[in-house]
Amino acid sequence: MGEQSPKDEITRQNQLLNAGINKFESLFDSENKRKQRDRKGRKYAYILTGLTILAILFYNRIILMNFMIKIFMINDEFQWGGITAIVAILTFGYTAYNNQKRNKIDLISKSRIEWLSTVREVEAEYLKKISEYMLNHSTFTNAVVDVPDLNTANRSWENIKKITIDLQKTYTLLQLQFGKDEYNDLFLEPFETIGDKVNDSRKLIVNICKNCKATDMQYRKLNEYYKDIEKELESISINSRKYLKAEWDKAKSGK
Repeated sequence: MGEQSPKDEITRQNQLLNAGINKFESLFDSENKRKQRDRKGRKYAYILTGLTILAILFYNRIILMNFMIKIFMINDEFQWGGITAIVAILTFGYTAYNNQKRNKIDLISKSRIEWLSTVREVEAEYLKKISEYMLNHSTFTNAVVDVPDLNTANRSWENIKKITIDLQKTYTLLQLQFGKDEYNDLFLEPFETIGDKVNDSRKLIVNICKNCKATDMQYRKLNEYYKDIEKELESISINSRKYLKAEWDKAKSGK
């Protein structure tokens, strides 16, 4: 089989990127639809519960009337104090319930906002490190073709070794912010792919350092890794906007 042309490779990468983005958008829409169904289901449950209570009260109206008479009628006189007491009890109960619900919503919102802040900080640190990696990757690539610049290549290689360790630590910290489900896994997928590309390119750089110069095939491969990482960064940018916007909307509504 013949080697793929650069144009064919770019087309293939674009198709993979678009497929990944479409899959994320599809899952994102499915998640929103599921939540809408859950909210609608709870609404119907509340309505059904209310109707059930009304039905019970209707079919037991004689018992209810006797109960009301015992509370409000003493010696054939209507007792306004009974109404006042019941109103006070109902008001107290409603206030307590409302306060508890509001406190729960505030707690959820605060926790989610703090979590979002942490995710943004960790992701920003990761993107900073990958930018440093790509700069040194490019510098190394240019230093090992034609007439090699060994000093520049060695400096870049030392930087790459340190940056890749920092990248792994930052990615692990980012992973720890998410639970295990398909929605989160799809969000983290481009980060995992970048990690694989970085590891593969690092292995290639080790082999190049042994000969102090890159062959034409090694040079092309280094450039391919660079372009692959750029594609995944584009995917991260698109997915992050959608994912973090959805989570921010949840935080504002206390979900």
